[in-house]
Amino acid sequence: MGKSKKRAFSLEKHDDSIPKNMSRGEALDFVLKHIDDKQKVSQLISLFGFSAEDLLNYGVDYEKVVGLKEVIND
Repeated sequence: MGKSKKRAFSLEKHDDSIPKNMSRGEALDFVLKHIDDKQKVSQLISLFGFSAEDLLNYGVDYEKVVGLKEVIND
């Protein structure tokens, strides 16, 4: 994670259960595991700039991606 993402992540109010230092792949893993908690995953989706295609290719259900459409960068 670069300096800018670390800074943005540390300044943002977030849940302590989200690891503070992660790669893009680790962030995708976290999103997949916690996809039902919209508040947790929306921070990571916007921070890493995941698109709907990224999430669908990684195995997230289409219905859940549509539910996150206001957060996803397309």
